[in-house]
Amino acid sequence: MRKTDTFIKKIFSMRLLCLLLPVLVITALEGCVNREELKAQEVQAFRDSGCDGVFIAMYGTDGYRDGMFASFLGIPTYICNTYHPENEEELISFVNEICGQNPSGVKYVLLGVDPGKLEFQAENEESFKKVFEDLSDVNVDIILPVYPYDYWKSMKEEKYNTVVENYQKFANMLVDYENVYMYFEGDKLWLLANPNCYMEDTEYALKPAAANDAVLIDTVFSHTNLVNAENMSSKIYSLESRMEYIEENNLFVPKKKNKNDVCVFLGDSVFGNYEDPTSIPSVVESYTGMECYNCGIGGLTIVDDNERKGLKALLSAVTDPSGEGESACNDFLENNVKPLNKEDFQTGRQVCLENKKNITFFVELGLNDYFGGMNTDVTKEKLKEGLQTIEGRFPDSRIVLVSPGYIATPNFGGGEMPVYEGGGTLEEYRELVQSVGAELGLDVIDLKGLGFIGEENCADFLDYTGIHYNEIGRYNIGLEIVHYLEALNGTL
Repeated sequence: MRKTDTFIKKIFSMRLLCLLLPVLVITALEGCVNREELKAQEVQAFRDSGCDGVFIAMYGTDGYRDGMFASFLGIPTYICNTYHPENEEELISFVNEICGQNPSGVKYVLLGVDPGKLEFQAENEESFKKVFEDLSDVNVDIILPVYPYDYWKSMKEEKYNTVVENYQKFANMLVDYENVYMYFEGDKLWLLANPNCYMEDTEYALKPAAANDAVLIDTVFSHTNLVNAENMSSKIYSLESRMEYIEENNLFVPKKKNKNDVCVFLGDSVFGNYEDPTSIPSVVESYTGMECYNCGIGGLTIVDDNERKGLKALLSAVTDPSGEGESACNDFLENNVKPLNKEDFQTGRQVCLENKKNITFFVELGLNDYFGGMNTDVTKEKLKEGLQTIEGRFPDSRIVLVSPGYIATPNFGGGEMPVYEGGGTLEEYRELVQSVGAELGLDVIDLKGLGFIGEENCADFLDYTGIHYNEIGRYNIGLEIVHYLEALNGTL
């Protein structure tokens, strides 16, 4: 009886397979047709665009803005967003179609190549070389993908070793082409460890701030992080070292939590000049799951005067429900808030107007008062008034002061010299922030006192101004704030 049942099941399975096989074949063919249609549409769209450059990638490019290329390179560049080659054959075919069908000739080609998706068969290597030979008169930039920690850690050892070997093979293949430049940003800690850098609905696609302000500016526009056959192994070693650091410190947090609490960041350019996900508030949000709103304004001082808006104006814009507060908010949104921060700023105001409990305000100011030569006594009094305004409007919330950090400005002695007569040194403004915190019983985070930055390594954490923090500097500050919150509330 059992043998009969088994035989019947086999017959049924074979008949079912015969019925399903045509469906499976048709579905597969339809998938191929759809991809061919997408490719043809991209080719036509590029031709219709009139652009001189093209960005073809094996990974998601939704976060990249085409205007960046015209602004920084002077070459309008079409970004292929709907068709992404899945292997070297598709990539080679697509490049040939794009570059071969442009009547005026392509002047710039940016390739997003994922060596992990290449197989390096002999015939494909020859085809690759033919592509680069055909583009010998064209500037070709190659950006290797930026993937998060969980992408790399999800690989089995055999797969990982193959991918790493492919990175080296691809670098070796480019040694003969002087017009081809390759870049790798994928070993940067703040890109590896911060899940907020990636779009949630697109697998491993970078958000605009990371894609443009970090990857594009730092690679094809400034030509940093060049990688080649000689230094590829050191880049991979750097990647592995960063992943070990992430694992040892339990940095990567794949899921958000603790959304009952809210952080509102009030400050100057240290907060406000940067857009999600490179900003300090974004790093804090990634690692705590708290709702974090960036209400910082570049250039903001503690003291209002005829030339600058101060803390009083910002508090009006963010926390005052009256018509005056709404007017101040609109003024800031129109003239001071960075484009991608506008929604954050408005939502932060709404959260404050709803008078939610459990708001933690991080107030970071004093640096622009130093550069503006503000009277230190007046600055101290205005800071105290502003903080008391917050305390009065939000009696159940917490206020944390953040005092100015390290700066590297030789013309002002790194802050040791007053900028204007009547003003103080940066240390005096730092001390007045800390003294106000002590008087009001508030916690103070001293950016200079964090200790990760000093004269010898400031170039690693500050940008070209010597004043503002770069991505890794902001990432480090964000982590320090996370550690503060963990110590305050226990493990988040």
